[in-house]
Amino acid sequence: MKAILHFITSEQFQSFTSQLFSEELPSFQPTEGAGGDGGLDGVDGTTAYQMYFPEVKNRDKKHYVAKIDADLAKLQATMTKQSLTITKWVLVVPDDLGTDVVLHLQAKTKELGIECLYWGATKLTALVNKYPYIRDAFPEVFLPDVKQGLADVKEGLENLHRKQDNFTEIITDEEFFAQRKRLREQADHDARQLMGRLPAGSAQQLGSQAVYTEINKKVRELSDRKAKSDRFYELARDEINEHFDELKTQKQSEIASRGLLHSGIGQQVIEKVEAIRSRELERLKLKYGKNDGQTST
Repeated sequence: MKAILHFITSEQFQSFTSQLFSEELPSFQPTEGAGGDGGLDGVDGTTAYQMYFPEVKNRDKKHYVAKIDADLAKLQATMTKQSLTITKWVLVVPDDLGTDVVLHLQAKTKELGIECLYWGATKLTALVNKYPYIRDAFPEVFLPDVKQGLADVKEGLENLHRKQDNFTEIITDEEFFAQRKRLREQADHDARQLMGRLPAGSAQQLGSQAVYTEINKKVRELSDRKAKSDRFYELARDEINEHFDELKTQKQSEIASRGLLHSGIGQQVIEKVEAIRSRELERLKLKYGKNDGQTST
């Protein structure tokens, strides 16, 4: 796949290359009237650098070759006029060039006796990874898919929510304790009422046992429903954690592949994943009315 650095404007690309070259090339000096009027935007010893940020529609062989030929002609004129010695000319562009354009640069090298090459997306990315603070200043360029992936988390969570919502009966801890208390109070009330209507002795004892047997059956049914509700909560909690564990691993892999694992932006992405996980777990606890430290026994 062709590597491309997705800068938005020429000014943004110019700002990036200026910062990068100032660090990577301590002797680099921008030239007056930077923009290609003399076939170069800056020099480092006998090496000339020309920045070029074409519109996306013009990033083809025809336009690149025309740019190379025009700027090298300007460079030769500048060298003659200024008595400037240039042994290498580097075209700096935001994407990796095709084979035909690279071959054209090689042909110009033989023709002019000046080494002609280019620095594109792959080279610039390798260089900027040496300077995290510059890289982190352009997160939309060097971390776009990772940041976009965080936006896509919403869809995955919605799928989880749909699965969880297939189970409709939720009994919160508070509801369970309240219902169980009402059942037991009802049993005590019914037993007293029954005993007041029955003669003392075995009749009262049998009647009371019948009342508590029926109520205990209802308590067991309630406990079974609560256990099912709690189990769905546990499954939903585990699914959320598994989802975010996978997401975190994926993001860490993507960030590491760019050498950004310990960068500020990389850490922000991982922290964002964990923050979303915490919110989802909190939302789930509220939904199921989970009270830390309480049990349903």
